[in-house]
Amino acid sequence: MKTKLGITLSVLLAFSTPVLADLTAVEIDQKYGVINETGKLVIPAKYDYVGKFSDGLAKVKIDDDWGFINKTGELVISTKYKYKFVDEFSDGLALVVLNSFSFGGLFVGERGFINKTGELVIPAKYDDAGNFSDGLARVQIDDKWGFINKTGELVIPAKYDDAGNFSDGLAVVRINDTVGFINKTGELVISAKYDNAGDFSNGLALVKINDKYGFINKTGKLAIPTQYDFADKFSDGLARVEINGKYGFINKTGKLVIPAKYDDAEDFSNGLAAVKINGKYGFINKTGELVIPAKYDDAEDFSNGLALVKTNGKYRFINKTGKVVFEK
Repeated sequence: MKTKLGITLSVLLAFSTPVLADLTAVEIDQKYGVINETGKLVIPAKYDYVGKFSDGLAKVKIDDDWGFINKTGELVISTKYKYKFVDEFSDGLALVVLNSFSFGGLFVGERGFINKTGELVIPAKYDDAGNFSDGLARVQIDDKWGFINKTGELVIPAKYDDAGNFSDGLAVVRINDTVGFINKTGELVISAKYDNAGDFSNGLALVKINDKYGFINKTGKLAIPTQYDFADKFSDGLARVEINGKYGFINKTGKLVIPAKYDDAEDFSNGLAAVKINGKYGFINKTGELVIPAKYDDAEDFSNGLALVKTNGKYRFINKTGKVVFEK
């Protein structure tokens, strides 16, 4: 289950199982509701889709209409068939798409932003856009990418071939065939010399050079050498890496603290990580101890104390002891 590295061009509508900041969306008879960490259904399963909570609200779909609910399940914003797609709130604004059509899972159409009253405060005029992060949002204008602030002002010109979100004050940008990092004034502070790169997180960013992965710090210095066949961002203080077809975990000094012996692995979350052993998934803790046996056909990350697992074609939510708290 490798995670793609780097910058992305379009908003995706992924009908996976969203985790809502201490609540989790579940599907019951082809409708979505919300459970808490004990498995209790706290918002009835009446929606065609429920997204994750962000800024206190979660997007929901009813027929062809998108809106937003609060944590009590109250519909606080109804778009009234106005938008073809809405994204989650971030920095108090949510991305919306007008006059769109779906192409290969991507929504094509004009993008703008609404506030938490549902008012369109940044006109839908961009070919593509990302969510606000660190007070700025990436937008696409005539096949080039730049950044706007929360008033809609273009503060970094649209001149990049691709761009990621700002994180830790820096954003990855593509210039021709390589990527580097700019600051919030638009200055290129880390040269565009990488084949690909991920967002900064806790002072480190994943980079790819000549099909190998490593990590740089915010000065652009290589903090962990590009020596891995695959790597992902740090999560819970550890990053998964691939060495000769097997997965393990390194710490922020680059030390391999959990040996690369697993057939597959997911990121650490809530102190646990899913790993694949002899065709089945279980969960290890940060010392590498297998604390939930490898008996599942598939497994997702823990979030807010729950993880989605699959056995014999059936999906269940388990808690961190491995107990089933909800069965789909």
